Amino acid sequence: MPAVGTLRTALDLTPAEARLAIALQAGDDIGEAATRLNISPETVRKQLKAVFAKTGVRRQSDLIALLGNLLPSA
Repeated sequence: MPAVGTLRTALDLTPAEARLAIALQAGDDIGEAATRLNISPETVRKQLKAVFAKTGVRRQSDLIALLGNLLPSA
């Protein structure tokens, strides 16, 4: 999946963090992302916290805006 590679390179995300970011950009909330990725909501929250730290954003809406500049629209 090219988008995962893009996020890994541009933002230094792990594959799991990149998949989560893509799910959130696609419109999933934490529960939907957990279901889609087959992980617990707590794992989503931990990964999201790591993504925030790596990208310097503090809110999901800011993350989505950042991703919009890196990834093609779904």
